[in-house]
Amino acid sequence: MNEEAGIDFKTSNISEKNPLSPNNDLEPYVDSFSKKTHELVVAKYTGRGSIFDEKIPRFLKSFSKLISPAYKQDEPDEGHFVRNFDWDGNNLLYTPCDCYLAFNTWDLRNSSLVSRTEGLNKDSLATMFTIKFGSGVLFGNGGHLYYEEPYGETIDLILKEEGWQKTHLYGVDINTLIADNINGVAFILGHKYELPDSNATQRIKIPYLFAIHRDNSKEVDYSVGNMKITSTRLPSKTRFSDYIGYSIIPLKKMRDESVRIALYPTARNENIDDELSLLFLKPLEKEIEGVTELHGVQQVAEHPVKNLIATIGKDLSTISIDSKEIINSVELPLARDKAFLDSEGKLSFSSCGRFIALSYTISGEIEVRDANTLDLMFTLEGLGIPQSDLDWDVTSKFLACRFRSRKGSEYSLVVWDLRNRKIVLETKSSDINIVRNAFKWSSYSSKLASLVDKKRVEIFEFD
Repeated sequence: MNEEAGIDFKTSNISEKNPLSPNNDLEPYVDSFSKKTHELVVAKYTGRGSIFDEKIPRFLKSFSKLISPAYKQDEPDEGHFVRNFDWDGNNLLYTPCDCYLAFNTWDLRNSSLVSRTEGLNKDSLATMFTIKFGSGVLFGNGGHLYYEEPYGETIDLILKEEGWQKTHLYGVDINTLIADNINGVAFILGHKYELPDSNATQRIKIPYLFAIHRDNSKEVDYSVGNMKITSTRLPSKTRFSDYIGYSIIPLKKMRDESVRIALYPTARNENIDDELSLLFLKPLEKEIEGVTELHGVQQVAEHPVKNLIATIGKDLSTISIDSKEIINSVELPLARDKAFLDSEGKLSFSSCGRFIALSYTISGEIEVRDANTLDLMFTLEGLGIPQSDLDWDVTSKFLACRFRSRKGSEYSLVVWDLRNRKIVLETKSSDINIVRNAFKWSSYSSKLASLVDKKRVEIFEFD
């Protein structure tokens, strides 16, 4: 077996007309298994703690074993739920609260609540996201954003009336928040209501890209004194107005150490034939580095090793980050499902970089293709409409995808062992249509955390 790849696909006598499949004689026999190692009911504590809780110094709350008898929390409320979560891949989970601008930190080692961190706004507003960033945590909703520093101070990035915060983020509606922890930058796609030009009298929605970053990127310092926000106004009156919206993907740093992203309008299935521009940006310098013209891009993935990206839309293409030119491209069958808004194309590179998993057809099948030639290797049967969650584990042996039932609001998470193309895990969950990225692989091992019924997080281990 090729240890670098994690998988050894036998490809003799294989073509797109006769691809590998879960039922042919070419698959190697592998006795794989999965087991649940943890289960946490993370929707228990969604409001405020007791008065006694507020008197406990925040730094002491990390020592949950010492203070847990006195650290009284709110009673469970079955009416609340958790929209998403983040995970450090080892022991700590971060979940947003449903009633207040706050998040909870959980420790898997003793299956306990470690601490609750609240924002400065005391209104009853749900927290939409909680994301690990640097040595702290970003949390908030569409109109508020806070950063919890590693030493316990909570910084208001939106409403603070002085300093750099108000200059850039005051009055911003946040649509998307992505943390690039490799480069130490958090990206926000949002909008403001502004006058489009000096002659206008009516404010319109203007899209913006914001980058939260360290002033000195060589220092591992995420304190507010070393943080900056760079904003870029995006085109608002374009032929892409009926698209889903802008999407971004952070890219690896190159020789000049500049932060780079790819920015593109996300096409719906009915716009799949339209031409559009994929922009390569240096957001901190506000510089467009290059443009690649494509048809109807729906998702972009970066190769884990090489300086290239893959795009899925009308075509499956690989593009050089260096030259911005298309390296390889294959046209995909136009078997798209226009009736379902969440059925757009998805793709993901394997961790070793040898394979691409993608889904784009009405059937919901998952295709696995060679990352260099883009040739079809085999398909995996779909269990409904694939969601945005499609990802490989760190060994490239396991592939996970979340599906939505075509007949109702039930969701399922499926994990395949790619060594024998067998399903090793299938879990069911109730309606979680507002949740994106409902599972996360560990960066260190074949462990997976999954949000179930917007109430629980389950941890699974695969071998």
